Order: sequence, then structure tokens, then C-alpha cells
Amino acid sequence: DEAIISMSVAGEVTDASIMEVGRSRPQFQYSR
Repeated sequence: DEAIISMSVAGEVTDASIMEVGRSRPQFQYSR
């Protein structure tokens, strides 16, 4: 999961992935 979060923060993943991360890690929702 940490790897996915890092990617979402970098904006390398799709919105769908970011949404999933945001669900598990609300504090990372800003990464969108």
C-alpha cells in the first residue's frame, strides 16, 4: 500500500487509484 500511496502523491496513478487510496488513507486525498 505504501508504494501505491507514494505513486498517488506523485500523481503517477489514475484518479481511480487515488480514490481507492483516499478511501483507506483520507490524509492522502489531497494528493489528487
